[in-house]
Amino acid sequence: MFSYLIRRILQMVVVLWVVSVLVFVMMSFTGDPTYMMVPLDATPDDIAHARQLLGLDKPYPVQYGIFLQNVLKGDFGRSFMFRQPS
Repeated sequence: MFSYLIRRILQMVVVLWVVSVLVFVMMSFTGDPTYMMVPLDATPDDIAHARQLLGLDKPYPVQYGIFLQNVLKGDFGRSFMFRQPS
């Protein structure tokens, strides 16, 4: 019984990790959210600054690490469109 429980817990951890990777990848395919946050007449410097504030200037593995840390803390970030906590 104990080995069954351990096996199921390990399966759950693997499934949750795979789901987190899929969510992260799908969110990165949706496009650059900085264009929703900056005005239409924003300069390239404004766009670069917004990307830096959001952490989108970092490599994908670093972004995923930050994403995973925040999710484990229960922090799902702010809505890019409505600028409210998710």
